[in-house]
Amino acid sequence: MGYEVLHEAEFLDELRRAGRLRFEKALAARITYHDPCFMARHDGKWESARALLGAIPETELEEAAESKNRTYCCGAGGGCFWKEEIGGTRINEHRLIQLTRTRAETVAVGCPFCMTMLEDAVKARSLEETIRVRDLSELVAEAIDSTPATNEAGTPISGKKMI
Repeated sequence: MGYEVLHEAEFLDELRRAGRLRFEKALAARITYHDPCFMARHDGKWESARALLGAIPETELEEAAESKNRTYCCGAGGGCFWKEEIGGTRINEHRLIQLTRTRAETVAVGCPFCMTMLEDAVKARSLEETIRVRDLSELVAEAIDSTPATNEAGTPISGKKMI
């Protein structure tokens, strides 16, 4: 018995392409995607996340110069998740500076370590009011129609448009 392991971007985009995941709420946001290092540089996988984000109504994708196979680490992969750096600019803050050059107000991520590192960089730079860091699945959840369907009596009907 074998299993196919997919990244959340691949799985969610597969559901979207099959028509099992539909975006009905516009996000009206400029988004840049931070590619997880290993997935992008070593596995060469970056298209699913962009296809998924690009399918959300009223999103504008902005590519960072350092993306896809040229992505820059958030710092967690280098062990900076567990240690404090002394002197200079922290790697996660350096990465955030690169991402903010896109003028995006949302940084989408596909890795929990990247999420933590970039959220910490946003806080360290006091940018909470101007930029948000969101996992792909959070943006998908914001964009799907989660209003439950009801029958004529107003009783919720399960399975309306959800996965």
